Amino acid sequence: MEALLARVSEYELIGLGEGSHGSYKHGVFRARAIKKLIAEHGVREVFLEDDVFVMLRIEAGGVPRVADRMNELQYCFDNAPMRNLYTWILNFNKAHPRDKVRILGADIQRFNVDDISDESALGKLYRRCAKYARDHKKMENATSARDAMMAKMIQAQHKAGVKAVLMFHNDHLNKSAVHSNMGHWLKKAYGDKYVVVANTFIRGTYHGFFMGYTEGLKNEFQDITVHVKDRIYDAAEPTFFPSPPAPYLWEGHGGVDKRDPYKEFKRKSSHGFDAVLLINDETPLRPFKSNNIFKPYY
Repeated sequence: MEALLARVSEYELIGLGEGSHGSYKHGVFRARAIKKLIAEHGVREVFLEDDVFVMLRIEAGGVPRVADRMNELQYCFDNAPMRNLYTWILNFNKAHPRDKVRILGADIQRFNVDDISDESALGKLYRRCAKYARDHKKMENATSARDAMMAKMIQAQHKAGVKAVLMFHNDHLNKSAVHSNMGHWLKKAYGDKYVVVANTFIRGTYHGFFMGYTEGLKNEFQDITVHVKDRIYDAAEPTFFPSPPAPYLWEGHGGVDKRDPYKEFKRKSSHGFDAVLLINDETPLRPFKSNNIFKPYY
């Protein structure tokens, strides 16, 4: 923990990536790291890979409304470690009314299901970005339209000079220009003020969502167990590498298929990351049963 904090605490934008959307140990560690970055290093913005306006509702509702409003988030942000973090931040804000921490979203995907944006300048930008991402799922040179628009939403909400933490999957935070992910656009906007720590693991079990409807099967959450032989990342204790120890790392995604555990668990390039956090023997991150975001799909 201390090595990680020393590596990233002086940057303005701090990307803390995840090697899967459903890893419990990493979720707990990352929440603890963010609390320390707030309390000891002056971080005052926390951006999530989730809807802009849902996050604004959580921030406005305060502690009494956390439980129900966070149920509108993606499962990776609707669980016990995240509720603990939201509550901690909101209580911090009550104790420091002139030095509050913003809890913010960057994603625009919910617009296609339920538009809860307002008529503010941010709302108008949100709708433009959401429509663009919907109509241009893939741009030239394999650029992700969604990633480009999430970068715009961060730029629109981020206050210059304020330290911010970004909680996203590794792939979105990656600074490499190869696929022009969100991190690429942030690197162009903020240059050396932006640092990214990727998360990885080679063994353990993580939680994900199986979209079975494409094959006439049931949509459902599944636990996926993996174990890759790799001497570089073979550590029993959490390990922080201040720079990537290999030209690659391992990661899963939100989508899973227990018929083939390695279908979505792949070796990826470590280019575009500044450091790597390894946490092996992972256990599944459990969303609350009251989560609403996936109910229309299963």
